[in-house]
Amino acid sequence: MNRHGWLLLGCLFLLPVQAAHAAGGDCVRLATTAAGAVLDFAFCGDSGGWSGGFADLPPGGLDDPIYDLRFARAELPAATGVRGEGLRLAGSNRSDDLFLFVKRQLTGLRPRTRYAVEFGLWIATNAGRGCVGIGGAPGESVHVKAGASALEPRVDPREGVLRLNLDIGSQAQGGQDALVLGDVAAAGARCDGSRYVIKHLSSQGQPFFPLTDRDGNLWLIVGFDSGFEGLSDLFLQRIRVELAPVRR
Repeated sequence: MNRHGWLLLGCLFLLPVQAAHAAGGDCVRLATTAAGAVLDFAFCGDSGGWSGGFADLPPGGLDDPIYDLRFARAELPAATGVRGEGLRLAGSNRSDDLFLFVKRQLTGLRPRTRYAVEFGLWIATNAGRGCVGIGGAPGESVHVKAGASALEPRVDPREGVLRLNLDIGSQAQGGQDALVLGDVAAAGARCDGSRYVIKHLSSQGQPFFPLTDRDGNLWLIVGFDSGFEGLSDLFLQRIRVELAPVRR
């Protein structure tokens, strides 16, 4: 928010805070109010500024086909009954702890200010409930996380492993920079992975207050923290983020 009362979020759109508007057609919607903003990413035309990454594997694993790593905008599986595209994240957990994620920067927020942030995610998953998997279940052992930080999420080699520079916790546990929203197990999906369904997760009821940097920037991160030692092939169909500055 600047002195004119305008909000710029990652070069999406520029709006007076009293207005409500949809930017980018049906692909990216941005609504602003006196309280804050709501961003809704649907990925029907591009990636909406999100990029992908992978952590908790050896540096050489990024190019090793046994990890089956993939990030791309792709058509949603027909079985979901939902037309359109999503952000596809895939990987085989050969390291016993693989993190697949997307990230995006927001700019033009209030400098050095805590924001109340709430996430809503819609994912396409083919992991059924109560299924048996290698090392863990393909559904209940793949944890969905979302968070925010003034630091850009990056992976760096530490002791022979690519580690994320943020504190997202470990598998079922969250950390300072990310919350656990649930897992990828879904009713209607099958244990053989042959059917995708849409599952909704939300951080509602989990207070989260990241701090922007001195320039008013904030990075968002959404990902899958896997304890299942097999292939996870998932789609982020929609990401909804609500944020408002915390009043002091």
